[in-house]
Amino acid sequence: MLKKLFLFALLVLVSTIPLMAGGQAEENSDEPIVFRMAHEDIADTVPDNYCKEFGRRLEERTGGRVKAEVYPVGQLGVGVELVEQLLTGGIDMVVMNPGNTGTLVPEAQLFLLHFLLPANMEKSFDFMENSVALNKNLNELYLDKNMYVIDWWAQGMMQWTANKKILTPADFEGQKIRTMQAPLILENYKAYGANPTPIPYTEVYSALQLNMADGHENPIGPIEEMKFYEVQDYIIKSNHFPYMLSTILNNDIYQSLPDDIQVAIKEVSQEMHSVAFDLQQANNKRAEDKIKDDIEIVELTGDQLAAFREAALPVRDYYINSVGPKGKEIMELLVEELQDYR
Repeated sequence: MLKKLFLFALLVLVSTIPLMAGGQAEENSDEPIVFRMAHEDIADTVPDNYCKEFGRRLEERTGGRVKAEVYPVGQLGVGVELVEQLLTGGIDMVVMNPGNTGTLVPEAQLFLLHFLLPANMEKSFDFMENSVALNKNLNELYLDKNMYVIDWWAQGMMQWTANKKILTPADFEGQKIRTMQAPLILENYKAYGANPTPIPYTEVYSALQLNMADGHENPIGPIEEMKFYEVQDYIIKSNHFPYMLSTILNNDIYQSLPDDIQVAIKEVSQEMHSVAFDLQQANNKRAEDKIKDDIEIVELTGDQLAAFREAALPVRDYYINSVGPKGKEIMELLVEELQDYR
């Protein structure tokens, strides 16, 4: 009996050795490293195609040692749910608007300030790639939260849609404008006299259709892709800010990867900055060409844009008062850097 018990115990011990040595076994395994990427949009949009191309290049660059998986909106969550998944290691990389990380890094809300960044998309992309305020000062705040931002880019310039022509700040008076749930966005529209109304992205079409919202903001591409133009009368081309996207890694996971794979991820990210510009440029042009006969597109004049810019300026003080000295320092450096891009 004792001999049988000894043999049973020995079998149990032997069977658990691979489990206890799992990390080493995985390191020596021929199985590829699974690299999970998620974003906030539907399939075949700019963020989706960005992630797919990122994954394709990463697999190629690593000779198949990395296998990329892309999860569109809703599969692993939406908005702040994706941030939680990133922080807990359920996702390795996310592509998302910095508004969703606002509670963790409130300083990043500066991207939501109207008429701060260049209205020219090419200049905006160049600025985002080279800005010290973003790539050093702001990124360090993300690293403190275990988020490694490897790129800042944009999906297109933000435009307004509405059922009336919005030509002056006064035209916003009393209008219910759908927004994300971000305090600074709400403040932007309060400055115009509008009634900002947070509504989940997946519910925007029905909200516009049922007059729960009078208008909203988005680049032309998503306006066409989500068919918002079907339930609105006007697109007002304001270019009030680029719809920012950040490519963010879980830093602990990234640092745990072999050195050569870390290098490959950085190299692919650098290449994807210009790819992202081309993707959004082509997509927004395609979308505008497709819908221009179905909705009236209004071009604002220089004087009209100047009136909106002036009305939006006090929101910068709100930003500084909300986020404190680090945000003030980043914004002041950003404004200084922007003088070369005007």
